[in-house]
Amino acid sequence: MRIILNWQATFSDGKHRVVDMRSGLTKITTRCALIILASYTPAFSADPQSSKTERTAKVVPTAKVEQIDVRDYGIYTADKTASATNDKGLAHNTVNNIQYIASTSTIPAKIGIKFGFRYTISGAPYDGRVTIKQVTIYPPAGVTNPKTGLLSTNSFSTVYRVGMPPIFAGYDIDAPWEMVPGVWTIQLWIGDQKFAEQSFTVVSKEDDAQDSSRP
Repeated sequence: MRIILNWQATFSDGKHRVVDMRSGLTKITTRCALIILASYTPAFSADPQSSKTERTAKVVPTAKVEQIDVRDYGIYTADKTASATNDKGLAHNTVNNIQYIASTSTIPAKIGIKFGFRYTISGAPYDGRVTIKQVTIYPPAGVTNPKTGLLSTNSFSTVYRVGMPPIFAGYDIDAPWEMVPGVWTIQLWIGDQKFAEQSFTVVSKEDDAQDSSRP
């Protein structure tokens, strides 16, 4: 680093001069200069907003979950806002405006039906994050996706918060190949521990008609 220091002084002749401490010479001038020449690396971000966000970012704690409580199992309706397809050709839908329609574990096998349950997470600290894996187990015979073949399960993971309002876990029958009668089970896992499950019996129109005709 090379530093040059000059400053302005007033002499007895009334003139302003800059004193150069390296040589002891003076020269007439009307201003003072401070020049610092150095090689350095800036310590600031090129994006002021990002830098501010990083400095003020809150560390989110990981939750220790005590239990998951299942409630309101049955048939639902909801508005789909987004959808993503996994490598098995199965869709994971993001929904809002979730409405609880009927309390039942018997589900008609038809396109557009949505079934499942709500649940709450208890643990500590409050507002701590936890990754929950939802696993849907198809009937023993499985379901056959025309793109990927026979499937026995469908799963995806989502990060939630301890103490948040009830969360919906469910399944949409969106395609004819999903209209498979039998017992369907929805499970909730954290790591290698199962915290909750609920089973539903999906019935075909023929089975539904037979049940309704019985005295």
